[in-house]
Amino acid sequence: MYRGLTEALNFASKDKKTRVTVISAAGNYFCSGNDLSNFAVKRPEDVKELAEAGKKVLNAYVKAYIDHDKPLIGLIQGPAIGISVTVLGLFDAVMASDKATFHTPFTSLGQSAEGCSSYVFPQLMGQTKAAEVLLFGKKLTAHEALESNLICEVIPANTFQAEAEKRIAAYSQLPPESLRLNKILVRDVHRQALHKANDAECKLLVERWQSAECIAALQKFMTRKSK
Repeated sequence: MYRGLTEALNFASKDKKTRVTVISAAGNYFCSGNDLSNFAVKRPEDVKELAEAGKKVLNAYVKAYIDHDKPLIGLIQGPAIGISVTVLGLFDAVMASDKATFHTPFTSLGQSAEGCSSYVFPQLMGQTKAAEVLLFGKKLTAHEALESNLICEVIPANTFQAEAEKRIAAYSQLPPESLRLNKILVRDVHRQALHKANDAECKLLVERWQSAECIAALQKFMTRKSK
């Protein structure tokens, strides 16, 4: 899935037929986060191999957001967890329904932040609010996410799809080359720092995924989930 999304983002970035890129989802959830059963392996060599492979896939995935040339718009219709939240700081506009929530439970799972959130979230929210979200796992409501500058608009759930489509249609009428060049101009101010943050986050995650603390936390989570 990560590879597929990476390919789609890179294709959309260069596609001259479109002016903006929109990421949305179907159903009641936007995204429930990583499938943690992927880490339910017992042999240390398996964990190491999985961690190193995961690092490469994750780094390329986040890089596709950083280097996306077109305005990137997120439509969040329901709960979002984990990396689906952290990468939102790399979007240019995020609209959410009033049923959406935003949760990054990294610490409780023995892991660490990704998606350049260690760099972007303190800028968007301020240091203490970013710590609440990334360190202490505070779940944000849609209105709290708006107050924290993680999203730009909250729309009632019963009109979310129609209203969001109106916004997208309006954005899509803007001159495409002007959109692209202005997006690049705004992104270039932070591009180098974002790539540095992505590399550092991925490096730390490889260490965390192999740590006894993370393995114990994931096993506890999977045991609880199976009950």
